[in-house]
Amino acid sequence: MSLGAYFSSLQPQGAFSYERAVVSAADKYGLTAALPLAVFLPAAWRRDDDVGGLLRSFPGLSAGRALQAAVSTLDMVAFGQTVHQYAARTRRHEAEARAGPGAHAADHHHQQQQQQHVEPSWWRLRAPANPQLPPREPTAAGRAAQAALREEGPLHLLLQGGKAPPAAATGAAPLQLPNPLLLTPESVLGLLGITPEAAADTSPVPGPEPRPASQLLPDLCIGNGGLHLTFPAAGTAVCGLMAQVFNRLTGNAMRGLPRAPGLLPEGSADDVTVASPFLVRVTPDGPAVSTVEDLVRELEGQGYEIEITLRSNITSFSYGLSVRAEDGGWLQVPIAYPLRTGLWARDERGRTLDVLTLMPHASVVVSVTGGGPGGRGGGDSGGPDSGGGGGDGAGGDGGLLPDFALEWCLNINGFTGWGSYSCLDRAWAAGAPFQTLHNLGDLSAAAARQRAVRMLTAATVVVNAAGQRDRLLFGGYGYLGVCLDSAAAIQQALTGGCSLYPLILGGDAKMGLIAAYQDAQAASAATASAAGLGEARGDAAGGGGAGCDKHHLRSQGQQPQRQQQQQQQQQRPQTRPEQADGAAAIRADGAGGGGGAAADRWEYASEAAALQAAVAALPCDAIQEPRRAADAARRALACLPERSAFSCVGACRAALRAARDAAERLCPGG
Repeated sequence: MSLGAYFSSLQPQGAFSYERAVVSAADKYGLTAALPLAVFLPAAWRRDDDVGGLLRSFPGLSAGRALQAAVSTLDMVAFGQTVHQYAARTRRHEAEARAGPGAHAADHHHQQQQQQHVEPSWWRLRAPANPQLPPREPTAAGRAAQAALREEGPLHLLLQGGKAPPAAATGAAPLQLPNPLLLTPESVLGLLGITPEAAADTSPVPGPEPRPASQLLPDLCIGNGGLHLTFPAAGTAVCGLMAQVFNRLTGNAMRGLPRAPGLLPEGSADDVTVASPFLVRVTPDGPAVSTVEDLVRELEGQGYEIEITLRSNITSFSYGLSVRAEDGGWLQVPIAYPLRTGLWARDERGRTLDVLTLMPHASVVVSVTGGGPGGRGGGDSGGPDSGGGGGDGAGGDGGLLPDFALEWCLNINGFTGWGSYSCLDRAWAAGAPFQTLHNLGDLSAAAARQRAVRMLTAATVVVNAAGQRDRLLFGGYGYLGVCLDSAAAIQQALTGGCSLYPLILGGDAKMGLIAAYQDAQAASAATASAAGLGEARGDAAGGGGAGCDKHHLRSQGQQPQRQQQQQQQQQRPQTRPEQADGAAAIRADGAGGGGGAAADRWEYASEAAALQAAVAALPCDAIQEPRRAADAARRALACLPERSAFSCVGACRAALRAARDAAERLCPGG
């Protein structure tokens, strides 16, 4: 059932408030859940005064009667910038309160006055007219932003192993993991509380029960009733555990990260450190590994098959709608978000086209197969930020872990990192026929996969450090880009090209991230852990220092890694900036090893250099420059499936092809 068909079936009596219906849904489930209603409600149900206030932060949606059922790339950038500007002012207010009277406070007050002169009057926080009256109560948006600022930052979340998304079908808080963690099937299933009988159960797991959207919208529910997860229960649990493990191992890479000016300054990041690394053993007698790339190598040595792919699909931002049918079942209401591209084209009659696409999600997916019967069910899975998918394989002989899959991106959960790839099977959005696989280069060789995983580790640490440094809302999601921008940087670094659209990272935010990657390459003997960055959060997140033999880690984990890095250097494209081998062994005191500048560099400095060049090379799609319009159209086409349950996909593809051809004709060589 389409959303339009549902609205057409309703017969509202009397005056109907657009704002009341949407706000009531947003109040219970969040703005993201209410956005489909805000965008797609019939025009007859909209009042101009409702529209102007509710969608004011979207320039393209705030024109009252001219409301269009599509945001633009410029809208996305404007909204993200506006939210983070508010957060920046809130941080200045907090700094002023901490400083108290004096020159420091006066300086903050002066900056605040300057900012108020240049900001739109409708957004800034106004002082009360009468100074003797109490300050005005903060708005709902203000309270939400302040609450987000009080939450732990992205580096904290990374060290804890991440957190479950707000709309996750399953998954609890991160487990308290032993350190070192033994990844044998018996140990893992015992840790998860899964019996052998439950591990052998491959029956599909139902998703959560949908909830009514609003009393004003009868039978319409938030959620997809009747759908199942893409992995059985045991596989879903292992996906969640391994996402936590990958994040904890990635957090170890903070050891040795330079305290270069601006990367991890004094302030909000000072209570983040890795006093003792989180370690994993794949077998009881095997080496204790401290990095994701070493874990991948050990898993492959035990017979697991590991596939690394870059996938995109039409997104619903983890939310779905469904309608209760007369027979008690469910009718699914597929959601997609039209996006105005800003590209130019004419039709065959010479009329200017409104070139639209559908908003995609993209992520790097790591699939580990060859395991036990708790592996995937039917279809190909879609990530929790994507709209879902299905699985396509059965488990193996039961002597290994159940199959699992993880996805990596800058996500809506407050940090950049790994998440479970077990989610609702929204086959119309992310099923195998509707997903797009993008080029990540030839990853058939183990060394190439190692290089890809190291690139992901470097990106994770630096992007989260930038979000922690600036105390960005949602870990920088929206300001430092979205899932597409993070995945595009990996693709650009590995292949020298990009096929993802839209990319919204630009301006000062982009320059700041480029500077963070440059800072990460600086030679510094005073590393993040040796410079007194406070007490470790790792123990509180599960897993203390017991059993951590750091000298054992250096002798068994770092030397093979150095040899692999030297091999990877020889395989890198000539266009990539060449960097000396900067891998530094983790010493007992946590500092970079050896003498000389090269030994003091961060272990992932060469990957940071590649990512710095990649981010600098990527475009920003907020406003299309004619010379890059053809490339933007090609990237948008690459993210749209050839066929889809959404009937508008064909028209979108035709308009994008026309825009590509027009750009190639008007700006040859673009």
